[in-house]
Amino acid sequence: IGDLDAIVAVDDSPAIQALYRLHELENEKYLSQKERLEASINDAEKRLHMGEMLSPIIFLVAAFMIFQFFRLNRAHEKVSLAEKMMQNYSSRLEEQAFDLQKYVHNEQQARVKAETAERTKSEFLASMSHEIRTPLAGIAGLIDMMLEGKLNAEQKDKTLKIRSLANSLHMLLNDILDLSKLEAGKVVLEEVAFDPAELVNDVTHLFYQTCPT
Repeated sequence: IGDLDAIVAVDDSPAIQALYRLHELENEKYLSQKERLEASINDAEKRLHMGEMLSPIIFLVAAFMIFQFFRLNRAHEKVSLAEKMMQNYSSRLEEQAFDLQKYVHNEQQARVKAETAERTKSEFLASMSHEIRTPLAGIAGLIDMMLEGKLNAEQKDKTLKIRSLANSLHMLLNDILDLSKLEAGKVVLEEVAFDPAELVNDVTHLFYQTCPT
């Protein structure tokens, strides 16, 4: 460049001036390219420095995102497990409800059968007692007629025993009816005066002939 300035100072011809001007343009172009290159280098250095500064932050963000991913995955597994447990529990509840309904149905049927059997038994006892009472009343009437007739002492004693047996059978029928009423919850207790000596005497007369001497 110094030689070219010296030449221009000595020779001021148009060719030399043009050559000098061309040289200046080339020099300006070189300086411009150099400045752009330096600017690019500086910009790259700044970006590199910024990247180095952001690398830990990016790493932390990535680590946090990975942690959140595994956490959500674990939470999803827990929710799936809870849903399966709820389904199993719901199935067991449905089975228990079905068993309970079946048990209640069976209990209702058993209660109906028991009530029917109880009613049938009560009707049977009432019917049988009525059927037995009718001939027993006839027997008692005949016994009373026999006692009004002429009987010797032995005949009268035996007839009285027969009447006592008839009365005992009548009382037994009443006890059977009372048992039926007791099971139905319709029994009514009564206070009746009796002679213990007479009761013992009647029992003795019932069994003395069959007892060993």
